[in-house]
Amino acid sequence: MRNAGRCTLAGLALAVLAFAQAAPAATRIVGGTGLQVQAAPWTVYVTQTAATGRYTCTGVIVDASHIVTAGHCVYDDAGNQALPTALSIRAGISNAATPLGTDAEQDRNVTSFRVHPGYVWSSGASPDDVSVLALDSPLDLSGPAVQAVTLPGASFAYPAGATVDAIGFGRESSSASPNGSLNELTATVDTQGDCGGTNRVVPDDDAIAICAASSTGAVCSGDSGGGLVTDGSHILVGIVSASPVGCAAASHGIFVYVGAAEIESFIQGNDHPPVAPRSDDSTYIRLTWDDPLQVGSQLLCTTGNWIGDAQFTYAFVNTATGAVLQSSAKATYVLPASAVGATVSCRIIAANAGGSAVLETDATDPVAKGMPLKIESIPTTISAPGKRAV
Repeated sequence: MRNAGRCTLAGLALAVLAFAQAAPAATRIVGGTGLQVQAAPWTVYVTQTAATGRYTCTGVIVDASHIVTAGHCVYDDAGNQALPTALSIRAGISNAATPLGTDAEQDRNVTSFRVHPGYVWSSGASPDDVSVLALDSPLDLSGPAVQAVTLPGASFAYPAGATVDAIGFGRESSSASPNGSLNELTATVDTQGDCGGTNRVVPDDDAIAICAASSTGAVCSGDSGGGLVTDGSHILVGIVSASPVGCAAASHGIFVYVGAAEIESFIQGNDHPPVAPRSDDSTYIRLTWDDPLQVGSQLLCTTGNWIGDAQFTYAFVNTATGAVLQSSAKATYVLPASAVGATVSCRIIAANAGGSAVLETDATDPVAKGMPLKIESIPTTISAPGKRAV
């Protein structure tokens, strides 16, 4: 019996997009373009004043009284959680250092905040990196510079391959001087469970995290907590969480996936959201068959050691074309004649009320035609009545 095992991604040290420590203001997205706040009126500037310095993040308006940002934005760079009184936000601005004449600035203090119960502070990437800030008074959402973002909703599908926009007050480069401008970067969402093949954080927690990359730039320090929105429709699909050290162009940023019920439910006020399926180093997925691999062979896909309850869907995929050959609760697939020459993988979708995670095996070798059945030719005679058969 042969098998194709679980695909794993090589590890890479990640830099959490810790708030830029800056006396003046934040800097820009690496390789981004300047943006007036009216084009992204849900975006706010988040400040934390701590004993060790002044830290800045980006945030997103959920409603008049609440801002969603990264979980690590309510900690300092030593992992100490801030007091609510140390946090404040500025809405309606295109530049945190020098607001434009067209801006409509609204400043608010933070009275309390909620951190996702699954988040654990880390100097590297960590899942469930999201928090919600409560404001001391509601924002005025009636003008074009300050408005709430649109959340995905229950029917939203994972946006693999979608064009998205990351928006924030973050750095232009790792050594850039701050200028406070709001910037936008257009990027493409990676396939679920992938992150440019560079880390294990997303494969283990891909139900609640997505990656996106742009050939011209990257998110960086100070962009943490900023929104990743669908291009055109401006639906919030992600919250900036982390990126590889150096914020190099074309590097794959990690975003908390707002489309997962676990995350969206928390943002909307549920402090005990349903937990999406997770995998770890003990989780396995295997595709097995009896040699030789040929038309008529049965493939068997098995999986186990998931964290949390889940219902499984088994998708058998032609890896050359991406076509799904069969997708159901059935863990077996018999190779048809049309599979000759194809290489096949098994993709597991583990789903529950909190979201859906994906794992996929390596591909099989090409499927052979198999040995044709040999049909013996047996002479047959038909005798007429009353005559001997010859």
